[in-house]
Formats: sequence, structure tokens, C-alpha cells
Amino acid sequence: AYYSVAVATRQHLHRRVADLLIEHRAQNDKAICLEIAWHHLRGNDAARAGPFALEGAEAMLAVGAPQGAQEVLERILAQNHQSVDLNRVRLLLAKAFVDQSKGGAAVPIIYQLSQEQNLDLRERAEVAMVRAVAEFQLNAESGDCYSAAATAALDATKKTKDPTLIAKALFECARAGTEEGRSDLLHAAEAGIDELADTTDTVLPIAA
Repeated sequence: AYYSVAVATRQHLHRRVADLLIEHRAQNDKAICLEIAWHHLRGNDAARAGPFALEGAEAMLAVGAPQGAQEVLERILAQNHQSVDLNRVRLLLAKAFVDQSKGGAAVPIIYQLSQEQNLDLRERAEVAMVRAVAEFQLNAESGDCYSAAATAALDATKKTKDPTLIAKALFECARAGTEEGRSDLLHAAEAGIDELADTTDTVLPIAA
């Protein structure tokens, strides 16, 4: 019955449902943003879907539900709408992949982002962090790529002065040192963690 309705009518209905969801959603309900994004997409309105897809994807990643984020982000990226922050879409999609241990799928996206000239310091640090996690997941007999990526992530996060990002990068350095028997990385990570603990109230991550 659904597909017997004219395309234009279906699209109008989806856009109307999206508007109703926006009108009645609770202020702190971020998860509903993905549903709103899907209705806008099915209503052929990628421009309006983009912001809701980003907000919803970030919420899903924060609660450990990367698959839902991946699906809507891939659809947004396929639309290639110029009004959408496609670099942010790509970054969140790469995070969704590594959160599902799909480092191989994340690598091409990470490479594309690394070539972008208009990323700010935080975005570059986030890209470096995702690359480090992806390299860990792809770590073969030689772990040189992982240790290099972890070190690069630490350098990038330090530039942001964000203690949470720095703590995550220090964790990657410690893990790289453990995985590869690199005592220099372990010592650097330990020293960095001690320094961070002395200067901030940041809760250090126990996992990537």
C-alpha cells in the first residue's frame, strides 16, 4: 500500500512527519534526531536532514550504538549535498566504523580527511585519533604504523589543549607501547598521564 502512493505524496508525508517530530520532541532527546533525519531523507530533503543526522549520530556514538549512526551517515554522504558539513559527516562515519572494529572501512575516509586543508585543530586531532584506533585494529606483524599513528595523535591532541582528547591519545600511546614492546612509548604515556592528572580533573579513559 505504501508504494502504491505517488512518490511526491510519500515525500510530502515524510517531510510532514519530520516536522511533527521536531515540534514535539523533548529538548534533551538526541536519539530522535536520527528518525527526523531519515524522514527528511525519504522526503528528498537532504539539506534539512544533515544537521539532524549529525546530532543524532553523535548521540548514538556516545551511547555505543554506532550501527545506527553509520547507516544514516552513509546515506547523507551519498546525497553529497553542499549545504551539509560533509567533513563532519565523514569524521563521524569513520568513528562509527572503528567503534564497530571496522578499521579497514575507516581508512579511506581518514585518508580523505587528512588531505583536507580547512579542518581546524580539534578536527585534525579527532582525525588523528580515529586513525590511531583504526591502525590498532589493522595492526599486523609489524606494528610500526600503529605506534606512529598513536604518536601523531598525541602531538595533534596536545595542540588542542583538550585534556579529554589528550588522555585518549595517551591511552593509545600506552597501548602501542604494550603491543609493540616500546618502553619509550610506555614511559612517555606514563609521564603524560601523571602530568595530566596533576593539572586537570579529567577522568582518564580505560578503553579506546
